Amino acid sequence: QDLVNRQPTELFEEFLEAEWRNSGRKLSELPSGPAAIALMRLVVQVQDPAAIEAVVSAFTSLPSSLRDALSRELACTGVAGECYKRCPAVTAGPAFLVYYSPAFLRHCCACNLNEAQAALWTLAEVYRAARVLWPARNEPEWQEHEVVVHIDELKDCFSTDLVDAYANGECWLVVRVSNHTAVVVRQPLEQVLAGTVRHCQLCVPPSSCEVLRLWPAAMAA
Repeated sequence: QDLVNRQPTELFEEFLEAEWRNSGRKLSELPSGPAAIALMRLVVQVQDPAAIEAVVSAFTSLPSSLRDALSRELACTGVAGECYKRCPAVTAGPAFLVYYSPAFLRHCCACNLNEAQAALWTLAEVYRAARVLWPARNEPEWQEHEVVVHIDELKDCFSTDLVDAYANGECWLVVRVSNHTAVVVRQPLEQVLAGTVRHCQLCVPPSSCEVLRLWPAAMAA
């Protein structure tokens, strides 16, 4: 009966705390500060103890700009008027659900720390690109708005697969296909520059596309 009177965001935060403890980490090690929710959500996604250590290490070693981006986006609740107690400043929407994010992280974090770092860099870029296409807004209807970003084409990739696209005259894009949906696709760079990106046989306007900055020089910065 108590559950009926409690906010969904509060319950989810308690779930994240419980999963952090179940991962073998001590209660005293519960994260705090702006990155807390992001780190706990990433730990839930990878599940495997070895992968958990990789994702925690990879997260802390990210450049601050990428760490901040993941922290901000993963703290969006998708519920108007609600925020996590650890991240009270994050209230804007829409919130993004990156579909296949857990599979992508488990795939990379089970390999080694370098692949875990590349996976988090990639996710941060996906969130950044999605936010370009859906700028943050504070109106209640936008706080409730959710966008699903499909990364099917990325989920089985390692870092070499990601950067090789740019060496082969292609690039990765986030493409907005509806008010509630986006998809990550690999496209020839010539088509992107010509404004002739296509998805499901439809021509996508340049204003609905954002390139992921996954070329080697960017990921080595």
